[in-house]
Amino acid sequence: MTTLAQVGRAVDAALARSGVAVTVGGEPTFIAADHRHAEWNFDALGPEKLAYGRRFAAALRRKLAPGCLVTHTMGKQYPGEPLPRWAIGLHWRKDGKPLLPGKGIAYRLDRAGLQKPEAAARLARALPALLKLKAKPLPAFENPPGKKPAGWVLPLDGGAGAWTSPAWKLPGPCLLWPGQSPLGLRLPLGELPPETPRRALTVETRDGELSVFLPPVEKLEDYLDLLRAVRAAAGGEKLLLEGYAPPSGEELVRLNVIADPGVLEVNLPPAALQAEADRFIDALYAAAPACGLRPWKYQFTGRKIGTGGGAHILLGGPKAEESPFFQRPRLLPSFVRFLQRHPSLSYLFTGLFTGPSSQAPRVDESAYEVPYELEIALRGVEAMRPPVDKPLLDLMLRNLLMDTVGNTHRAEISVDKLWNPFAPNGCLGLVEFRAFEMPPEPAMLRAAVTLLRALAAAFLARPYGLPLKRWGEALHDRYALPVFLKRDFQEVLAFLQRAGFALEWEHFAPWFEFRFPVIGRLAHAGRAIEFRQAIEPWPVLGEQPAGGGTSRIVDASTDRLQVRVPDAAWARRFRLLAAGRPVSLQADPEGEALLGAVRYRMFHSLPSLQPHLPAQSPLLFEWVEAATGRTVAACSLLNWRPGEQPYDGLPQTDRAALARVAERFVPAPKALGRVHPAAGKPARCGRYTTDLRLS
Repeated sequence: MTTLAQVGRAVDAALARSGVAVTVGGEPTFIAADHRHAEWNFDALGPEKLAYGRRFAAALRRKLAPGCLVTHTMGKQYPGEPLPRWAIGLHWRKDGKPLLPGKGIAYRLDRAGLQKPEAAARLARALPALLKLKAKPLPAFENPPGKKPAGWVLPLDGGAGAWTSPAWKLPGPCLLWPGQSPLGLRLPLGELPPETPRRALTVETRDGELSVFLPPVEKLEDYLDLLRAVRAAAGGEKLLLEGYAPPSGEELVRLNVIADPGVLEVNLPPAALQAEADRFIDALYAAAPACGLRPWKYQFTGRKIGTGGGAHILLGGPKAEESPFFQRPRLLPSFVRFLQRHPSLSYLFTGLFTGPSSQAPRVDESAYEVPYELEIALRGVEAMRPPVDKPLLDLMLRNLLMDTVGNTHRAEISVDKLWNPFAPNGCLGLVEFRAFEMPPEPAMLRAAVTLLRALAAAFLARPYGLPLKRWGEALHDRYALPVFLKRDFQEVLAFLQRAGFALEWEHFAPWFEFRFPVIGRLAHAGRAIEFRQAIEPWPVLGEQPAGGGTSRIVDASTDRLQVRVPDAAWARRFRLLAAGRPVSLQADPEGEALLGAVRYRMFHSLPSLQPHLPAQSPLLFEWVEAATGRTVAACSLLNWRPGEQPYDGLPQTDRAALARVAERFVPAPKALGRVHPAAGKPARCGRYTTDLRLS
């Protein structure tokens, strides 16, 4: 079998022949092994997440770029969040040379409280001379002021070799705004005269750490000049560098570890070659376990799932203006068309939450008219000639590639970072593929990255132009079943093989088993009926009061199972009942099996979409002789532990998790011999799906 590395090199060669540079990045997510707490489920910040992030950043530093610069800066901030989230950045040169020749800046991993306020005073007083300034740093006090300053402020303007320190004319002492943020974020800038430059470097000792807050600068040489001065003033002391990160440049590589709801997210640097992308991925998976982090989690019932965050993959170019989506206008429409015609690319790699309200809805899961309007827009994009009109391209697609409520970020193919003038980092030339869950193994993520790069290479060689397809009810009926998703994905692989990229099913089989595990089997007469996890889109409910505002809850109380009976001829003598009702089984169009799906109420919850329906657990399956109506085999699926007893915490190993899965799918000997009257018609909501919620 051709290895992923070999396929990656073939993609590298094809992209080189195309004359268009394509880079790939990603946003893998990790959680703590003990993930019961809010910060590992829905909160962006928490009491332990920063410590995990620091350990992770330190481990990645050792594996990827020993001695690289580490910064602690402000991350994303959303409405309702009082403070920006933190971001830990690793920065190093692409050519491997040290960012600062000589001894680097020592980075303290722990927060052991070893440094005293006097260390900040010494560093602050040494800085002016090193920057060739005659000024003295200003003492900064908490409000109301105490006897000792909280830190020191050195106003700065100019640049390398020409720094100045403008006098700050304040009405009194420098009193900080109240809060727990770094001193550099709490300066009384509003009290300065309008013409006064407002940049400043600050020094403080906070929680026992010596912190230097670096101001924003436009040129890398200015930033490095400040770093050299700070290094000399520190005299070997370990520092926490806060404030602003180095300005972006072609010569720098940047990796960020950031706080995101429920997870630690890693923003990978863009990689131009497969080997480079693989190196980043392997480093993540190698560093995480030593820091107490995992790329997966267990449910209480034993199912192994993703982290709850994504592993979104981004394609772009070396610079925003050099994005392949601008250089070759037909590339983005090719992706949109191909993914829309192949539902496996939407559902095989994503998480539990799918459908119109999810984080990565398909273009045909929102309003009915979207595919029609999108076809018109795609033809308009395909008619463009490079260089494309970037603002027009954004306007043509942003109102179609979005979710049902107009969020342009939550879309299977998100152009929110392509050329979006309304977002702080919107004009990056990047397209984000969001239907990728965090997988438990690095080879799985490498396979997904290789897949998207291979599709890009294939489309650059020959654009894909088949029209968008109207799937109708088949999308959430036929393609909710793993068997059809597997066959659709095999068509994707055949397409790539014809394009010269030898990706094979074996590269992606772990994804299939992870996403669609076997729940259990019901055996009779030497044959076994297989029950496998299928896809059930979760609806988002209406707005509800929450904490003085409103929130929208996801209803995850409905589930779906695929049923596969291996021998259609044998199965004609039997009927399958679920909760005493007949299950529709249809002939497999490509085999000798019978296929069906059972949709049922897994547990009762309030609020929910159908609050009047009770839980259908345990769910009894019976294999019944058609001639006599007698049950000859039976099993029960329980939603929870037998006896409804609480679990003793989350499972910690695959073995313990599998034991919990097994104990919930059990034989039902008391049902054997039961006689059923002639059954009515199945309550179907599609060709393959029997919905037990229908009375």
